Amino acid sequence: MFDRLGKNRHLTRLLGMARSPEGRQALVTEFAPHGSLSDVLSALNERGRRASDAVLVRIAMQVCQGMMHMAAEGVLHRDLAGRNVLVFAIDDDAVHASSVVVKITDYGLAKEASGYYYASGDVLPMRWMSPEAILRRKFSEKSDVFAFGVLMWELWSYAEVPFGTVGSDAEVGRMVASGERLAQPDGCPQAAYDLMQRCWAAAAASRPCFAELYDDLLALHATVSVGPEPTCVICLERPPTMAAIPCGHRCLCAEDAARIVGQRCPMCRQTVKRVLMIFDA
Repeated sequence: MFDRLGKNRHLTRLLGMARSPEGRQALVTEFAPHGSLSDVLSALNERGRRASDAVLVRIAMQVCQGMMHMAAEGVLHRDLAGRNVLVFAIDDDAVHASSVVVKITDYGLAKEASGYYYASGDVLPMRWMSPEAILRRKFSEKSDVFAFGVLMWELWSYAEVPFGTVGSDAEVGRMVASGERLAQPDGCPQAAYDLMQRCWAAAAASRPCFAELYDDLLALHATVSVGPEPTCVICLERPPTMAAIPCGHRCLCAEDAARIVGQRCPMCRQTVKRVLMIFDA
């Protein structure tokens, strides 16, 4: 599966294989110094700290970028969750979005998109599963989108267990299949929770695909504080020197500005007809 997916900046890279003297095989991957996303969020919570909304949205965007690549390659992850996202970079207080680098890992349940059903013996991540996956073992990009919505919920709940007060995974499955969904976490922006709810639509066809989700996350990113230094809404790295016309929002770097022409402005959703460089006085 690593070979199939190739290299992507938000998918963990395989470096090699190893075998122990006892014959056990292991994967050698690039090292994530901060561990899993769940561990990072739990540690922040234990310290009484809260990540900025900009950091949490940036994490969601990077995971979405990795999932867009998987979907384009015809691969279903089927176990997308905070525990399966590795944190390669983040500042100590989780305030500055520009410092964030996360990558998806663990393809143990990944399958070709043409194969929708779990093999016998697979352990089911019930608390992240969509209704059709629970009831019919049917998986698609849209069931991964449902899990992505739960991952977003993990971000703003600081790695709480979904439906943590319910002890039985089977009971959680019955609740989700009957239409119950996770409550809005404290401090979670309404726009972020609205996006989670779109991911949790009962019918798979009513959920967005990852490419559509990324557009929505761009719009969400534009509404949250990104720290003292603004960044381009496309690359999220370089300073914004270009403005979208006719709306005038200065939100694009010179390298990525052309990509937005003919598309909707991430700030206001108005169609961009051209871009202009803005010089500071």
